[in-house]
Amino acid sequence: MRVHIRTGLDTRRDVYQDRRTYVWDNRSDTATLRNDHGRLVDEACWGHRGRRGRHHR
Repeated sequence: MRVHIRTGLDTRRDVYQDRRTYVWDNRSDTATLRNDHGRLVDEACWGHRGRRGRHHR
């Protein structure tokens, strides 16, 4: 599954949030993917002091 910020047509592999503005902070940020029950599926962090990108699967 790939999650895109911009506009597009959802498919089985790609979903789009249909945002028209930039949402990521270039210095640090966290992307979190949760399932229908609110459970953490995956998470990626960057730029956080003392923490490198991490992924949960």
